[in-house]
Amino acid sequence: MMPPTDQPTHPVPSAAHHRLRRAGLVGALLAAGLIAVVQPAAALTTPELALNSDSPVGTDREPLSWRVRCAKTPIPVNLAPNARTQPAGTTKIRSSRLPGGGRTNVWTYQTLARGHRTTGYLAITTLPVGSGRYQPDVLNRGVTSFAPLRDLTPNPRTVAAVNGDYWDLNSNSILRGAQVVRGHIVKAYRTPRDVVGMTRHNRMARSSVSVEGSVAVGRRHLRLESINGHAIVGGGVNVYTSWWGRGPRPFPTGTVEVLAERVGDKTVVRQVARSARARTGKLRWTVPTRHIVLAARGAAGAALAQLRPGRHVDVTYRGRWSGGSALYSAIGQGLTLVSGARDALGRCTQSTERVVPRTMIAWRDGGRTALLITANSGFRTRDGSRSGGASVWTMTDAAIRAGATDAVFVDGGASTTMLIRTSTRRGTAPYRVDLPRNSRQRTIVNGLGFTVR
Repeated sequence: MMPPTDQPTHPVPSAAHHRLRRAGLVGALLAAGLIAVVQPAAALTTPELALNSDSPVGTDREPLSWRVRCAKTPIPVNLAPNARTQPAGTTKIRSSRLPGGGRTNVWTYQTLARGHRTTGYLAITTLPVGSGRYQPDVLNRGVTSFAPLRDLTPNPRTVAAVNGDYWDLNSNSILRGAQVVRGHIVKAYRTPRDVVGMTRHNRMARSSVSVEGSVAVGRRHLRLESINGHAIVGGGVNVYTSWWGRGPRPFPTGTVEVLAERVGDKTVVRQVARSARARTGKLRWTVPTRHIVLAARGAAGAALAQLRPGRHVDVTYRGRWSGGSALYSAIGQGLTLVSGARDALGRCTQSTERVVPRTMIAWRDGGRTALLITANSGFRTRDGSRSGGASVWTMTDAAIRAGATDAVFVDGGASTTMLIRTSTRRGTAPYRVDLPRNSRQRTIVNGLGFTVR
């Protein structure tokens, strides 16, 4: 249809014309330094960062066929032990001795936060854990209970602590990974999950833990799927203990729950709920001490539904370790950044280039020296999150320059927190060093602390 005669007509731009205009615009932006060059993966002959993002599960959200070149700009801090000078714009604002022989150093530097220059804080706490003076502690009140890190460190002998595992906003806000507390499996799945922590022999390490076991109902042996898992998974039984905390347990359609009490060496059924309405009394809220809750669907759920109060069930399980040592205390980890004193990643993506607050757990000397490293910024966005800090590459570079042979990420962003105590006297409160002391602390699910023995 022709346009009305009273309207001006214009030639319709061709596809070639549009391509030329786009090319001119891209060239102008490149010349102005406003965009980075993006090349196919095949063109990047030298690996620079890994095919991972900083998401908890390490998934790559960028198209697999495209990568961005890493902006290899290190945090401008001289990490030499006896450094007397620092680059322009960098200041060492703290050097604190900790009980047990540890030390915390904090530097300020200039960083970018959403395009604005702001002050960044690099904090490194060094702990000689191989001396046997420190005991690792997983700091939490349950896998679904939230509190600021300062409230999770009431013990005056806990002299250093950082925030811990990632937590899932879409699944009752519980921990995503596994958790081991002083040799006890608190949260694990039948499939292995990566964790970081310390062995009984006072060595920092990373490993993978899973759980295997069974629930004997009469002559039937039902496979155990998880301990305090975030969902009713698989075709077996999911076990919940008092470590679950205050959050609501998952109860999808068709689930059967059984409350059982440990009496001596026996486990006795106290209550059976075959529907959500039947979850009354002790089945409704947190799992009481000396009790467990068995939950299952399908054939395993039908077997649980046959139980009656007073019956005995036999629940046995144990942790299995793979890819590393058995850890005495451990929390879930994110990306592995350094292995064998080398960059363990490879290529970078747009998400790994984001400059955001980061928390890293690292070690050297065969695991005898622990390094807690945070990079943070006081810049807060309108939605309450934080920006500014470091990219994945800059954190990896800082860990290697600090002498780390191994390093892994834990949760970051607004969760990033590092606390220390310089005295173990009763009533001594921990104080924050990754940001100014009076900065607001986000509520988190767990942390990793080091307590003087």
